[in-house]
Amino acid sequence: MPPTRETIEAWLKEPSSLRERDLAGADLRGLDIQGADLSGAVLDRALLCRANFTRATLRGASLEGASFELAVMRGVDLRDVRGEHAVFSHALLEACHFGKARLPGVSFEGASLLGCDLSEATMPGADFRTTDLGGSNLTGTSLERADLEGAILTAVKLHGTLLERANLASADLSRASLDEVEAARAVFLAAIFEDATFRRCDFEGADLRGSGLTRSRLPDCLVREALFGRPPESA
Repeated sequence: MPPTRETIEAWLKEPSSLRERDLAGADLRGLDIQGADLSGAVLDRALLCRANFTRATLRGASLEGASFELAVMRGVDLRDVRGEHAVFSHALLEACHFGKARLPGVSFEGASLLGCDLSEATMPGADFRTTDLGGSNLTGTSLERADLEGAILTAVKLHGTLLERANLASADLSRASLDEVEAARAVFLAAIFEDATFRRCDFEGADLRGSGLTRSRLPDCLVREALFGRPPESA
């Protein structure tokens, strides 16, 4: 059985009392967890909606199926977290650190990840639709088959980022830095690349229609079988 809400509230009164705790299936909705240390905790299937995690530490925690929907998570340490299908939709995640996180199928739909560090994170099939990632670091991040439709990626660092078969239709990549990005067969239909820079990216078979990009703007990039020009009328 998961610990009761009363037990968890009592633990929160003690420094580092939640480190490596088994909180699987626990109900922490709406709790004030600011500054708490949950390093290595098991939060599988836990309900953490609307909780306040500002400056908390969840490093190495297990988040299998956990729900952080609408949570406040400014400056949270989420390095090395793991677990499939965690949900952070519409959460406030500004300046968080997801370095080397392993979160296949994670959902950040509609969330704010301004200035986050997602370097070397593994998030295949992630949902970033309409997510604001402005100014974030995605160096070495694995986002193959991820859905970033309508995402805000202004001034992001995409260095060695894996975007194979990802969907970035209508995404805003203004002022983004794309360096050795692997985006074969990715969709950039009607994406915005104003003042973006490119170096040795792989756009083989990618759909770049309606983005304003041309082959001449990508001189050292792989663009074999990529689609350029106007978008289809139905787009």
